Amino acid sequence: MNIKVSFDPSDGQILAVYLMLKSGAVSKTVEVAPDQCYADEGRDGSLIGFEMICPGRLDIKLIQRVARKYKVADMTKAVRNMENMFATA
Repeated sequence: MNIKVSFDPSDGQILAVYLMLKSGAVSKTVEVAPDQCYADEGRDGSLIGFEMICPGRLDIKLIQRVARKYKVADMTKAVRNMENMFATA
């Protein structure tokens, strides 16, 4: 899993977090939660990655929703570790 974090250059605030689960061409982007989360799907409907527009903290329930929809069992644990990392930074 690769993680890309976008920051506001003026104040360092986290604007968005993108988690790429696998490489591949994105066939379509699906809005999971309005103005909060977008999932990128491959041609076969599998999850390539997803972006969370961050209000300053990660929403574990929203991530679990994406994990269930795309049947990605290990994603929640990885994101919890990432949340702990940001909390201590």
